Amino acid sequence: MDLQRLNQTTIEITLNRRSVTIGLSSPESGDIRLALADKKDISELVAGYFQEPGEYEVQGVMIDGVQTGEQRVSYHILEDDVACAAVALLKADDLTDAMLEGLQPAQVLFIWLEEGKVADVSSLLSRFEASVLVPVKIPVALDELEKALHLPTETTKRTKLVMRDLTSEQPRLILLT
Repeated sequence: MDLQRLNQTTIEITLNRRSVTIGLSSPESGDIRLALADKKDISELVAGYFQEPGEYEVQGVMIDGVQTGEQRVSYHILEDDVACAAVALLKADDLTDAMLEGLQPAQVLFIWLEEGKVADVSSLLSRFEASVLVPVKIPVALDELEKALHLPTETTKRTKLVMRDLTSEQPRLILLT
């Protein structure tokens, strides 16, 4: 699995040569494009583009969209043995147990959080029990998050995760620049 940041609010995950682009606004590229917020009116069906809750399968990738706010959708992405959660919330407290159930299990947790503190990001990580945490858009400084979480940290523009990274008992923090 390859990870990279495309802009301030958009990332790209590559799973077995399929690109999954996830962002707050409508991603413009990728085999599979997932919009977390800022829904656009799409008058015609666009293959591989999703912006609403539901269950989808595209090119062998299973996607569950879960409503996590009035204007927010989060996604559980499963391909082979790799499970990711792309979680978009106004506040960490907005995540209910029912939403959490729809986004589990997740080895990699991507977070878009509008309001909160380091403790809120930490509580989300503990609720998901993910092996890898990737904050995409959060309301706290990344160095503050790194100090508070006391996790092994990698700061990079692009990274490759292998199965041992995804099954590690010691969570790690990846800061995509």
